Order: sequence, then C-alpha cells, then structure tokens
Amino acid sequence: MRDKLRVAAYLVLMKGDQVLLLQRHNTGWEDGNFSLVSGHVEFEECPTDAIVREALEESAIRVQADKLECVQVVHRWCHPELVYIDYFFRTRQWSGEPTIQEPDKCSALEWHSILELPENSIEYVKVILTRVHQGKYGLFEYGWRT
Repeated sequence: MRDKLRVAAYLVLMKGDQVLLLQRHNTGWEDGNFSLVSGHVEFEECPTDAIVREALEESAIRVQADKLECVQVVHRWCHPELVYIDYFFRTRQWSGEPTIQEPDKCSALEWHSILELPENSIEYVKVILTRVHQGKYGLFEYGWRT
C-alpha cells in the first residue's frame, strides 16, 4: 500500500471572496478543468515548503510558510492503485502578481468567486472549496467506497 500513496499540496489563494484558479493544459490529467495552484510533495520536503515552491513555480506568487493556514487534509481515493493525502493551505497574504509560469501545463490563471466556481472545475476541488467557504476545516475523506 505505501507505494500507492502520494502526497500533494494545494494553495487556496484568496482575495476577498475570490479564489485563484488555474486551468490545466497538456498534462494528461483533468486537462481543460480548473484547479488550484498545487503540486506533489517531494520525498524530503514538507507540505508547506512544497506549496511555497509550487506557488512560485506555477504562478509567480510568493507566500510565506508562516502565513499559511492548513484548512483541509484530504484522504482521497482515486482508484485501487492510487490514494492521495492532500493538504489545502489558505492565505490572504502574498506578494507578486499571479501570472502563468508554466504555459505548457496551464492555459489560464483567473480569479473566481468561491461561490460561483466554473462548471469545469475538478470535482473534489469544488467540494473542498465549498467546505472551506462553509468554515468546515480538518480531515475530510473523499471518494472512498461505502
């Protein structure tokens, strides 16, 4: 089981009721759909360091680890060969102007109301953003068979 577990970190970057979303492109997974700035946590990296790195790599945004609030930890079932632990960090403090840094993987980087997410948002991301908006924080299990 251990070799089938992956860890990812996500950035819930807020400006008022707006959340920054990117549209995936040419990645082979969920292309054309909106998600958050995110990425895999590397082997010798903690989740906060991973999202600080990913924010800069994907969107030219600088965030500080001590300004991040972990709002969701998600144990997500993908399929029998893959399970994720996802860390969702929120911040309202950053520097830089969001710009696409990886045009080969991202076709849009846009602010959207957390109350009106695009229809083509990744489903579990929509669920998590709704939970965050409702003030439901902590551990959440997503996609597990009943």
